[in-house]
This record gives sequence, C-alpha cells and structure tokens, in this order.
Amino acid sequence: MVNRLARNRRSAAIGWCLGVVLLALASPLSAEIVADIVARCPTSPRSLSEVMAALDRLQTTGRCTLTLLGNTPQKRPLVLAEVTDPQSPYRKATLFIIARQHGNEPAGTEAALALLEHFATAPTTLEKEILKFLRLVAVPVANPDGTAVGRRANANGVDLNRDWAALSQPETRMIDAAVRRVQPDAILDLHELPANSAKDSYGENFLETVGSSAALPALLSQRTKQITKALTAWLRTFGYNHNVYYDYPGDNLMLCHRYFGLYQQYPTFLCEAKTGPGRPLRTRVGFHVVSALVVANYLMHEGAVSGLAASQPTAAAPKVAAASPDAAPQPPTPAPEPAQVQVTLDPAEGGRKQEARLRVQVRGGEGFSYVELSVGGKTRALSNLRDNLWPLNLGSLPPGTYQVRVTAYAEGETEMARGEITVKVTEQSVLAAF
Repeated sequence: MVNRLARNRRSAAIGWCLGVVLLALASPLSAEIVADIVARCPTSPRSLSEVMAALDRLQTTGRCTLTLLGNTPQKRPLVLAEVTDPQSPYRKATLFIIARQHGNEPAGTEAALALLEHFATAPTTLEKEILKFLRLVAVPVANPDGTAVGRRANANGVDLNRDWAALSQPETRMIDAAVRRVQPDAILDLHELPANSAKDSYGENFLETVGSSAALPALLSQRTKQITKALTAWLRTFGYNHNVYYDYPGDNLMLCHRYFGLYQQYPTFLCEAKTGPGRPLRTRVGFHVVSALVVANYLMHEGAVSGLAASQPTAAAPKVAAASPDAAPQPPTPAPEPAQVQVTLDPAEGGRKQEARLRVQVRGGEGFSYVELSVGGKTRALSNLRDNLWPLNLGSLPPGTYQVRVTAYAEGETEMARGEITVKVTEQSVLAAF
C-alpha cells in the first residue's frame, strides 16, 4: 500500500521544468486560469444528452479517450474519460474524479467537464506541459439514470453514496473496478450541499478526508493533511469559505470517500459545494475546479504545494523620494493588533454529545490563513473562516477529559495564536467545559 502511495517520485528537474498549476496561480495568470476553466461551464446545467455529446467531441482532440464501463439498470452508458499526453514518456500523476453520484447535483459534472475540456483543447504550452506529467481521469456522471430525471437515487431507488460498503449496485461496482484498474494517486468525490440544513457541518463548503492514525499508512495521512492545508489556504485566496473534516478508522465505510480513503487507502477527498442564494452554478463549479487544481499540482510536486505560497518572492518596496521641507508629517502606522483565538462551548441539547458545538473566533493578526482544531491531540478539522461554529463530533470518544485546542495560522503555516478549553465527556453523554 505504501509503495503505491510513494510511486510518483520524480526528480526536482521535472518539477522545475513544469512550473505548473499553482506556480501559475501565484502570478496574475492565476485568476485567468481558473476563470478560463470555469467559463467553459454554462450558466445552467447541461442535460445528460448534452454532457454525452460534449464528451464525444473531446475524443477528436487526440488528448482524450472514452471508455465504456458498462450500462446502468436502465441501459444507459456509464463512461470514463481520460485526458493526458499519450506520447509522454514520463510517469504521470493520476487524479480520479467521481461526479454526480446524486443525479440532482450538477456542479460536479460541470466541473469535471470543464477540466477535461480545458486540458484537452487548450492550445497553450502550459497545459501541454502539464499533460506530460498529469493523467486526469473522470466519471463525469456516476448516476446517469438519476441525472436523466433530476433524481438523487439511481433507477433502483438506491443512494449510490450510501452503497460503497455493500457494492450492491452496478454503478458502484463498475466505478470500484475502474479505480482498481487505474490505481490513481488521489480521488475527488464531487457533491453539493443543500441551501438549508440543521447540521452545523453543512453550513459552508467543506472537504472530508483521511486523518492521521497509526492504523493507516503514514504517507497516506501525511498527504491528506498536506493537501488539505494547501486547499484551505488557496480556497481562501479565491474567496471560498471552507471547512475540512477528518475521518478515522472505525467510521462507516458506506460513503464513497471513506470506502476509498479508509478501506482502499487512496488519498480521497469529499468535496461539498454549498448551494443557495448567491451561489450560482459557476460559483459552485469554481469551488470544485480550484480543489482539483490544487490536488493535481500537489501530486505532481510531491507535497511541495503547501509551501508554494510562502516560497514566492516578496516584491521589493518602492523607493520613496525625500519629502519636501513643507510636507505635512504623516502619522506613524499603527502596529497590527496581536492575534487572539477565543473558544467557547455551546452545550448539546438533549444530552446528545454529538450535537455539542464549538464557537471559534479569531481576532487581529495579519495574513490569517486558517485554523486547526484538535481534540485530545488528534486533528479533527481545519477552516479558513475567522468566525465559525463547529460540531465536535465526539460520538466515538469514550468518557473522559479531553483538551480541545484551536490554533490560528498565517500564510506559510506560521502559528499566530491558539485557544484551548477542556471538555469532559461523561457516562450520560453530556459535554461540559471547565
């Protein structure tokens, strides 16, 4: 397992010659790259027939191949698309995207199509160089029968994203077989969140992935942690509020990202784009596109992505001419307010510890990037929001006393400040802070 995770080692010379996605994202070109990809998305979702027609057109580019995985219960084709440079002699990092398990969540399909179209058709040197080292594989529509009628479940009435432990449906079995054959370096599972939800974890865009555990390969946890830190920082740069939640051995494997992450042990990321007012289709697609670019770049650069933002040279301050004798004196620039982290407990209602919540506020400090939540020394979540309400999700913890720590980081993973509280889990499943 570790050998599979470690297999995309390449020389520094390859990384240097690429200068790839996020090196470009660090320049004024960055917004243009993301904008060019998102602009390929229409303002309203395409029909299933339009999606299939778009995929067929990509086969004429010479960079895209389509594979029929099989047929759905209603005999619709389940298609795998792959974009890369077929002539490249290099070992390619492989990103596998699974979209539209729920037929009424179109943003994942449109994001996958936009990425495939961009890299298959873009004429510039950058994209051509990327494809020498990147293999982009996608199932743009994992639930064709549900998509055809705008329904969450498949034709058998099964929620495919609750079927991975059982693999009772032809769609999940076919995708599972495809992943085993492709052996990707990472997997993205693209979804959308309802506009309104009683769950605190559904209040904003989020990712969920594998946490650090001695029961898992160290390289797996290392990669998911490094990638999520990079994602949290870059999504903030592009204006996306975003949380990260971590899974651990013992969590239910019926969900796609847990099945492939905890069981198959691929770095797997559930990407949930929030819907609702002010979040049109292209905004939701953009969340998925930025996430895919960050993960792809990490795979090609062996983890260096998390330090790219900090490694960029700082522009020299402009030289200022001496002031004239009669120029008005300028007041001194006030020193930045020191960062502070405030953590308070919002007790559970009805004595159910799973509903206990943390209110986190980060005040002051310059260059804020993200905060990290740990419980009993184990990282549980990240967020790029200064103000947040987090579910503690302590259902798997036995009774006892736990230290809850929230640490704020600036760009470059420099610690700014931290806040701590002690939480007690009792036999009656009640949380108390003291």
